[in-house]
Amino acid sequence: MLKGRDLLVIEDDCSIRESLHSVFSDEGYQVTCAENGKEGLEFLEQTQKDQRPLPSLILLDLNMPIMSGEAFLAVQKSRPELRDIPVAVFTAAGGKVKPPLAEDFVRKPINLEDLLSLVKKYC
Repeated sequence: MLKGRDLLVIEDDCSIRESLHSVFSDEGYQVTCAENGKEGLEFLEQTQKDQRPLPSLILLDLNMPIMSGEAFLAVQKSRPELRDIPVAVFTAAGGKVKPPLAEDFVRKPINLEDLLSLVKKYC
């Protein structure tokens, strides 16, 4: 199966979001960013309406205003048309335990080499 190179980064911290966009764009990925879970879901819904390919991976911060990462995961995984998109969460909060609905977990501060390896695994 050919994997796509589209990523959705959902992160409320502007500097982290811009850094990830820059790094992944330089690596040849098509990157879309959202500031919170609500924006991320709206992007996925619009992508479907426009009949464009869904992202191959979602990188998701857990602690965000408006719609948290946990709330985003609950909605995304409840929708049959979206549930198969793998999600890797990253957060500075808590321990090193992957949330049950996520496929992977990255701890902040983010190790760039580890994150690039994780993205290559799904894309």
